[in-house]
Amino acid sequence: MIDSIEALLPYVPPPVVRSLLDDPERWFDPVETRFVGAALVIDMGWCPLLHGELPRTGLDEPDAVKELLDERLSRLIGACAREGGEVVRLAGGCFVAVFDPARVPGAPVELATVVRRAARAGETACALIATLPESHGRARVAVGAGEVVTCEVGGIYERWNYVVAGAALQEALAALAGAVEERPRVALGERADALLEQPAAPGPDEPVAVTLPKLSELPEALDLEALEDAVRRFVPTPVNDWLQHGLREWLTVLQPMSVLWIRVRGFAYEREGVAGPLHNFVRELQELIVERDGVVGELTVDEEGTLLWALFGVPPMSRQDDSLRAVRCALAIQSAIASEAWQEAGLGGTLGVATGAVFAGPVGTSARREYAVAGRGVRRARNLMLMARDGEILCDGETYRQIRNRVACDVLPATQLDGAEDEEVAVYRPYRQLPSQPRVREVIVGRMTERVFFAERLGQLQRGAGGGAILVEGEAGIGKSRLVKDLLRQAEVVGVRTLSGSADALRQTTAYQAWREVFAALLGVAGLKTPQRRRARVIGQLQEIADYLGQAGGPAPEVVGHAPLLNDVVALDFPENELTAQMSGAVRASNTRLLLRRLLEMSVLRGYRVVVLEDAHWFDSSSWSLALDVVRHVRPILLVLSTRPIGEPNLDVGTGAFAQLQTMPGTRALQLGPVGDEEIRTMVCRRLGVEQLPPPVDALLTQRAAGHPMFAEELAYALRDEGVIEVRGGECQVVEGARLEAETLPKSLRELIARRVETLSPSHQLTLKTASVIGRVFSLDALREVHPVASDKPHLLGQLATLAALDITPLETPDPDRSYRFKHTITREVVYGLMQPAQRQQVHTAVAEWLESRYADARAPIYPLLVHHWQAAADVWRTIIYLESAGEQALERGAYQEAIRFLGELLELTSPARGVRRQRFAPGFGERRAVEVDAPRRARWERMLGRAQLGLGDTVEGRRRLERSLEVLGYPVPRSRGGRALGLMRQGIKQLRRRALAPRGLTSARRRGASRETLLDAARTYADLVMIDARAGERESVPYSALMSINLSEEAGGSTSVLIEGYAMMSVLAAGLGWRGVAEAYARRAEDGARATTDLACRGGALLTLGLYKLGEARWDAAGEMLDASIRARERLGDQRLGDSLSVSACMMFLR
Repeated sequence: MIDSIEALLPYVPPPVVRSLLDDPERWFDPVETRFVGAALVIDMGWCPLLHGELPRTGLDEPDAVKELLDERLSRLIGACAREGGEVVRLAGGCFVAVFDPARVPGAPVELATVVRRAARAGETACALIATLPESHGRARVAVGAGEVVTCEVGGIYERWNYVVAGAALQEALAALAGAVEERPRVALGERADALLEQPAAPGPDEPVAVTLPKLSELPEALDLEALEDAVRRFVPTPVNDWLQHGLREWLTVLQPMSVLWIRVRGFAYEREGVAGPLHNFVRELQELIVERDGVVGELTVDEEGTLLWALFGVPPMSRQDDSLRAVRCALAIQSAIASEAWQEAGLGGTLGVATGAVFAGPVGTSARREYAVAGRGVRRARNLMLMARDGEILCDGETYRQIRNRVACDVLPATQLDGAEDEEVAVYRPYRQLPSQPRVREVIVGRMTERVFFAERLGQLQRGAGGGAILVEGEAGIGKSRLVKDLLRQAEVVGVRTLSGSADALRQTTAYQAWREVFAALLGVAGLKTPQRRRARVIGQLQEIADYLGQAGGPAPEVVGHAPLLNDVVALDFPENELTAQMSGAVRASNTRLLLRRLLEMSVLRGYRVVVLEDAHWFDSSSWSLALDVVRHVRPILLVLSTRPIGEPNLDVGTGAFAQLQTMPGTRALQLGPVGDEEIRTMVCRRLGVEQLPPPVDALLTQRAAGHPMFAEELAYALRDEGVIEVRGGECQVVEGARLEAETLPKSLRELIARRVETLSPSHQLTLKTASVIGRVFSLDALREVHPVASDKPHLLGQLATLAALDITPLETPDPDRSYRFKHTITREVVYGLMQPAQRQQVHTAVAEWLESRYADARAPIYPLLVHHWQAAADVWRTIIYLESAGEQALERGAYQEAIRFLGELLELTSPARGVRRQRFAPGFGERRAVEVDAPRRARWERMLGRAQLGLGDTVEGRRRLERSLEVLGYPVPRSRGGRALGLMRQGIKQLRRRALAPRGLTSARRRGASRETLLDAARTYADLVMIDARAGERESVPYSALMSINLSEEAGGSTSVLIEGYAMMSVLAAGLGWRGVAEAYARRAEDGARATTDLACRGGALLTLGLYKLGEARWDAAGEMLDASIRARERLGDQRLGDSLSVSACMMFLR
């Protein structure tokens, strides 16, 4: 706790610290103290940073600003402390120290002594300032003598302000006003000058610093908890918030904010009891500021009156309406100033609001700190406050631009403000908040034909008809997203409920990625934090579906029991049950799609009629399959897909599905081309917030854009950001002296985006590039974790605010889960392309490690994403680990295209050598240097790849991969007919020997060196070949593969599904050869195993084969029983091969 208090104490003025140390549990009422002493005032005009000017190098150097400020202030604090002065104000235009004769070492001393000490401190300060490069040899320092008044006031939301006033301060300020900057000497007030004329009092007058007692020296009985609570009341809110969370390094920010300055006139500090009325009015101001999420700043007194500043936009309370909240606060204070209470007290006030880059953070030393603000926005707001007439609010052009639709303002003549302004400033006078209006949505420009078509289809949906699909196709940036947003707006207007989602290039291999947002919204789990609540919500909805389907007649289908299948789509963490654990491949995929279809069918009953999915060119195969299912089976739902031309390079994943969709009844394709010049002109004016464009700008934009909306938008932004055009007072103007030449501008959209990005500061570019690695949507938390420059992390919020203001990465979701989105996908692509390979690898590594850490207990859903990042990081071994996991997962889910991709890349990265791997990491993917893995592992990958090929119907490539797997394992398939015959004879003898030795049991003799898992893998692979050859009518190959499968399974030991189905197949083969006794023996083993196993797929397959065997024997009743049992097993599993059993059953009925 002492550490915490010591971190807070420097922010509290020394007189208050002494008071709190004496009595930390004192009652907090307004406090007023008076003493006769000296005041030293140093004008900080020589320091452009503290006086309001930031370096023109951009918004990315807060640490450099703070370091420079701290170094300058530490010298001044030291100079005052050595002479016994106490610093009560560091920033805000003036540096102030007070010298109390009753407090300096050797006290009490005469007033002349402390004045002399203040003057010596001032001379030291003059000498220091004169040596600083930014002062240009100028310094203004003054000393005054007289009464010093201090007040502790406020207390709203536990925030107390300390203010110093009185004759000594006023005398010093008056002397300062008459000082000559070019002559660096101490100016003296009248009374101070007279006191210095007196001879020095006898006795020592050496510099001795005033020191406060250390916490470690305080009495043990001191209540530290009460002390900390008392100290926090005098510490600014941002400092309290960040330090309480242990985030000291996040205190300093440099970002766009809105600043409100308030001046109150009429307080008579020379009269005792002034703290009472000051306290009441400060509390009123504090409440009005805090209610609007503002931060209450320091209360100061100078020759202009009593001043208070407030900030709107300090993290974590920064929002897009910072300017509006600042002006609304100013209007509320304006009403207070006009109230009867203020008028009776003889008080008046003025206000100024400005928006711009603001430095906010602690400045000073470990002995004395202050939460200071600096920047052009701060200075401009203060100047506007001083320029305003009594009771008036003035604001600048940037503030007006952001509030003009919400607050009525008078337009005043532009003016040259005092100080560092190098140009005339547009000035506005807010006077009334406009009535609240319904939120006005941005209306799309042009595209009338398409919008009318959308309106017609929505009308059909309202009548209960329609449905089908609309394919919105066009190149990047042509306006697809804006068009579908207009569809969503139209749907909302007519009362049609909608669902929307989008695909992401980084998740192109993640199953159902385009539908995840849709079903998260449909299931209502997006806002539920715990898995238990999400699962309970989903179970309730699935039960509703089961009840609804059960009312339709007949037995209710299995719905609730299929809940774990939704894990593949939404993060629900349902544990697999006995049924879903057996679903894999095509069975799992078809059951998942059926469940999702049923959810959508129920959504129709709730009024949902439109599903919009953007960026279909990045769909995974599961997303495409579900899209086709929805269009075929779910009515009336209108599925709207936006996509780039599928034929573009690297966009061929969904070519087949897209072609199917195009030919389906009810599908309409909309090809988006360029828009007209008038549409381009209108759109650019809206983006810039102006009514019209200067003719040369108009001509350039319409000519170069050639009807491409995003190109025109980015070109307009580039002209603005590069200072070619400017917007002043709602008008677009060409900057004087700027060159508006077409030949100097980029010729393509990607070049234009790259050029605009390159105009950003290096820190903003790095932040943008880091975000591009994370994805189109990225969270602030993720960005902080992976940003490569630690010193930039405290300032990311400010950088993101700038990028949002530039319309590059607007805010997607607010706090607490703050995230941002690249406004255009192509922008993310271009930014990513600007990174050097080494930069990409570094950031991809950081992202991958962060994902592994965050999802340490549940990485399965992000296997494909981890593949992407480790692959881009050129970490071969980790890529192999996740390629293997992702490939197996995709195969289990029936996502065969993705499985082929993962497993194909996996095999390409490895060599087929036997033995363990010889190197852990490869130097990089560019060299394609393979990592060696052991044979069983590689054989397993070959087999999985073969099964994926079979899943897509490619039996030739599937068979080749299966045979390659067996070759790697050491059980190759004979190539020649003679080899197969010899192999068949050997395997037959082996099987006969086993049957003779163990007629009702299994032997366990195992080939030397072969593990049980290796034997079973080989057995499974031969079983797959049996199915391929049986379907293809390859009679010569089936017996050999069947015997190999059985022999390998028996050698492995134990009853397995492969063995059970193998016995069933052998019964058919033996019967075909006339070996009825042998056939019956195999049939008995198969039937015993099928009825005993809980594996429904095995039971259904084995009983179907046995049904065929019984059918061939004309044993109709037994065949019917087998086929019925097969149908029941496959129905329970939801196996799409149910049709095989039904076909055989129908054939039997015909033959009987």
